[in-house]
Amino acid sequence: MSYRLYAEYIITATVFLPLITAFLNYKRLTWPLKIILYFLLFSGILNLIAIILAHHHRHTLSLLHIFTIFEFAFISLFYLNLFKKSWRKPILILIGAFSLLCIVNLIFIQTGLQFNTYTLSLEAVIIIGYCVQFLNQQSSIDTEHSWGSNSLNWINAGILIYYASGLFMFIASNYFLQHKELAVFIYPILDTFLLFEYILFAIGFYKCKQ
Repeated sequence: MSYRLYAEYIITATVFLPLITAFLNYKRLTWPLKIILYFLLFSGILNLIAIILAHHHRHTLSLLHIFTIFEFAFISLFYLNLFKKSWRKPILILIGAFSLLCIVNLIFIQTGLQFNTYTLSLEAVIIIGYCVQFLNQQSSIDTEHSWGSNSLNWINAGILIYYASGLFMFIASNYFLQHKELAVFIYPILDTFLLFEYILFAIGFYKCKQ
């Protein structure tokens, strides 16, 4: 199986697993879960645009710069709705500052012909921080329910696994871009973690019905 087939078709198609599960349980979704659903819809549409552009031999890295802004906003809003109210203002400021940083990086530092390694890596570190804070918050709450019965635990696990596993790859993306023989081995690993994230999201959407 070629990497292109795996990344462009199998991984892209896997997003339908959590999407279908979410739509089947849409009436039961809380607002944070709906944010993740809208994020998946946005990701799927942008991935489809990237595939079409790639087939027409157009550069798609500039789309990644744009995607990073929205990705960070969606995930930040997800956690904003889970954390205490004191987190609201700092997270909103963080979204604005990070968006501005992404634009500056695209225009002046890492153009659309390079991976946005600086902002991708920073994004991953901040999101990992969100995940850890969520775990700390959950551990301080007394509950009679098991870990697996909480939809949000599955969503958080998917996010944490993907960004923690991908941090090194985000940092080294431009190096892999110049050494394609390594990229062929490295990027399927990251795509596989994305597949795991989609599966965990699907479980989270399913658990919301219980």
